[in-house]
Amino acid sequence: MVDCGAELDRIVTAFESAWASGPPALESFLPHPGSEQFLPVLAELVRVDLEFRRRRGERARLDRYRDAFPQLFADRTLVLELAFEEYRLRVGAGEPAHPREYAARYGVDTAGWPAPESHPSAPPTHVLTEPAGAEPRFPAPGEVVGDFRLLSELGRGSFGRVYLAEQIGLAERRVAVKLSTRFGAAEPETLARLQHTHIVPVYSAHRVGTFQLVVMPFLGALTVADLLADQRTRGEPIRTGQALADTLNSRREKTAPPSGPLPGASADAPPLPVPAVALETLKRFTYPEAVLWIGAKLADALAHAHDRGVLHRDVKPANVLLTDDGQPMLLDFNLAADSARPGTRAGGTPAYMAPEQLALLQGRHFGVDGRADVFALGAVLYEMLTDRHPFPPPAGSGPDVAFELLRLRAVAPPNPGELNPAVSPSAAAIVLKCLAPDPVNRYPSAHALRADLERQLAHQPLAHTREPSIRERLHKWRRRHPRLASSGSVAAVSVVLLALLGGAAVARQERVKQLETASAAARARQEAEAAYHDFKAEARDALPQLVVYGHDPGRLAKGEERVRALLNRFAVLESADWPNRPEVQRLAEADRFALRMQVAEMLMVLARVGADRATGFPPGPERDAGLNAALDLISRAEVAYDPEAVPRAVLFDRAEVLARLGRTDESLLRADRLPNAAPSARDAYLAGTARLGRGEYRVASRLLEDATARDPRQFWAWFNLGVAHLGLGRDADAEGCFNACLALEPDYAMAHFNRALARFNRKQFPGAEADFSAALKLNPDLTDALANRALTRLELGRLAEAEADLTKALDLGASETRLYFLRADVRDRRGDKPGAAADRAAGLTKPPTDEPSFVARGLARATSEPAAALADFDAALKLNPRSFPALQNRAFVLADKLDRPADALAALDRALELYPDALPARAGRAVLRARKGDRAAAHKDAEHCLGQRPGADIVYQVAGAYALTSKVKAEDAKVALRLLSDALTKGYGFDLLAIDPDLKPLHETKEFQKLLDAAKAVRPVVTN
Repeated sequence: MVDCGAELDRIVTAFESAWASGPPALESFLPHPGSEQFLPVLAELVRVDLEFRRRRGERARLDRYRDAFPQLFADRTLVLELAFEEYRLRVGAGEPAHPREYAARYGVDTAGWPAPESHPSAPPTHVLTEPAGAEPRFPAPGEVVGDFRLLSELGRGSFGRVYLAEQIGLAERRVAVKLSTRFGAAEPETLARLQHTHIVPVYSAHRVGTFQLVVMPFLGALTVADLLADQRTRGEPIRTGQALADTLNSRREKTAPPSGPLPGASADAPPLPVPAVALETLKRFTYPEAVLWIGAKLADALAHAHDRGVLHRDVKPANVLLTDDGQPMLLDFNLAADSARPGTRAGGTPAYMAPEQLALLQGRHFGVDGRADVFALGAVLYEMLTDRHPFPPPAGSGPDVAFELLRLRAVAPPNPGELNPAVSPSAAAIVLKCLAPDPVNRYPSAHALRADLERQLAHQPLAHTREPSIRERLHKWRRRHPRLASSGSVAAVSVVLLALLGGAAVARQERVKQLETASAAARARQEAEAAYHDFKAEARDALPQLVVYGHDPGRLAKGEERVRALLNRFAVLESADWPNRPEVQRLAEADRFALRMQVAEMLMVLARVGADRATGFPPGPERDAGLNAALDLISRAEVAYDPEAVPRAVLFDRAEVLARLGRTDESLLRADRLPNAAPSARDAYLAGTARLGRGEYRVASRLLEDATARDPRQFWAWFNLGVAHLGLGRDADAEGCFNACLALEPDYAMAHFNRALARFNRKQFPGAEADFSAALKLNPDLTDALANRALTRLELGRLAEAEADLTKALDLGASETRLYFLRADVRDRRGDKPGAAADRAAGLTKPPTDEPSFVARGLARATSEPAAALADFDAALKLNPRSFPALQNRAFVLADKLDRPADALAALDRALELYPDALPARAGRAVLRARKGDRAAAHKDAEHCLGQRPGADIVYQVAGAYALTSKVKAEDAKVALRLLSDALTKGYGFDLLAIDPDLKPLHETKEFQKLLDAAKAVRPVVTN
């Protein structure tokens, strides 16, 4: 018999994780696809697949699964649930939908479905057709073509035009639509093979009348051709990277369509800011350096295409987009060719064609490879650097133009440095090597070109061409070795010269200076290392307040404040250039890398906290401001990684925030950047940490287990995995994780503290006490450890020590009202009735200020003042709407003290909505459902709990549910008795067995009496 509840969780978790690499095949996740027993699993996979596809922007419908899974569509109950899921997703996306449509399509009862808000009727679709032989009429802005409303024209060429458009059927997302009269072009198929940061992807391709329509994300309207045209119109060349960035900003503002705010934004909302990572990079460069940086990105894109057998064949200024955030991207693979099948067709724009491409225009068979794209890119860079084309235009036109162009290319173009003195000899050498007439003398590949461009930007010697200037080579050496250039080497030359003049005293003085400089540098390095050590230690204590205690607003606010203060030590939130600050550069290379990774993680956690908080606001400026602030933090985190090593989790988080802002075209583009390789250990760690912060313990544990398997040295992966296991009630697994943490870092107080919690839950009280004591030795002010050690000593029967711990916590200034109630319980058990009464009075009169104290006071009043207790739990929920203890105890008071089972069930439903992996809530709901007589629903919750390797307390609670349902089916009593025996064996339930009303149906059985007798015989005795 398969435990379907546990199997469902396992399969769905694996399926969700697999989605990180793209849509997986549902069939591969079903162990027995034809089994009716697995229909609920299949239905859940379909639901997840629908939702994830919708997130990607697909208009996924339920019918897509009908042919593959006919057995699913035979189950009317499951079809009704899935049909409602599709309906909900469509209405949420703003698509026209009505319950009547689903009633007719699937024959299900949709009477209880909420009616959608009225949708405006869609505008008529214009099918563009012309009489045979007529010149095609391109549409004007304002017309609708297929599913796209054209807003403005972005550009035009010989065979087509590009428009900014809104996709009507997909929440009116903004896209770029290219209409072309050339059919049979393989651009969409070609781009399906290419997924690169600097290649504009294609969403889809359609045939509409006499046009081919290609849909792309709208990333901006400025091409390099536009940039050059603007420069020539002004008559003023661009001289700095700052000026280039300003031009991009100015052009973006001019070309922004006047069509109002994005869908979902208020009419008076401020325009959404553009991520400034690339723009900030450009601003730091000289203009020639900025051009080389753009060239390096484009060369990398061409290398990516060439590696996949694709030649662009039409690289030119008009096909290089400069996005709104400053990123260069290759456009228009309409003329691309397969390098594995070199053909004889000519393609491209003659002014940018390599000689071997021009030979094809003459009808000569000539091999064309990636070096033709290198030639064209060289021509683009030449034009950007000098504001003129490298070769003069041909004198004539017609059939002889190819011959004329070939003749002109036989002569090398003027050196770019002669036309623009800001172009260095090495930069000129790179561009001229690209433009060599013979392919043999060019860069052998786009990879080699990219390498030299990057080496030039990094002030390194070029690897693939000769550097003509000794002076520039020396300048590069000085930039790479600033200390040696400024003190060591220059001073050495001075010493030699002075020595030749007989200046021995000067030489001695110089050596003293060097020693002093070295000593000062050593001190500065030691100070930097000490500052980094302090930062690392404090970050280790601050991060759990954001990740582990993300549900607690008080700790969350303190954690945010601490993390921001730590980041400000290195000016991370002030400047994108923080890695180049002296205190960072003085660190060893390994420490610099570790610091960048630590900072990136802190930024990501801050971004998630801010995005989740902002999402709770109603649509409007406050919500958008919070989400844009999160987006800025993600951008800063992304800069910390090498461009090709940005973790998936960073890209996912960016895509998610963009989607929440309604910028779905950008979010899909970011998702398309995900690498095809399997997730790394860091990918899994970051994704798991994000799920943990949101209370999604089940998925978090899967991801973090993957992270620890890939890299067992990751302390935080083990720590967070342990927290996830605690949240799931898997205390033995949690203890193992914290064992690993302490093996890696023996002196971390919170690892001892959390291992103590796991041991306490497992009734291993001596070990728990030892760990709480170890945590207090490392951090004497950890009042949580004092309170929990008091509870442990209470279980061990050492009441005096328990009271001493609680008194010390209060003496330390702990303000939690709950400590008075804990100490009152201890004093009561010690026989100190006056002391207990005084503590209870103090607890009841001292106004709670935090969530745990409201919960503690509510519990103290639950028996005598259940209505007041309910008010306390509601006050806790006002402070923290996600408070699990408040929801759980609210359900307890409603059900057991106020006899309001329906309201109690609602409280547990809400708890499980927030924390689907919370076994106490699910076990409690199983009991409430069993009390109602709903055996099937009770068993569903109970089986789910038993499939999660629960602790003894959960096993006991589930036993109560089976005991109650034994009134309906007698065989359930056997299950209840077996579970009770299991719980008692693990040390739980001795003091409850005889008085628990949910066990009444078992009281008359012999087996229960035997259990009761055994429990009385071994019941622990508590002494003073």
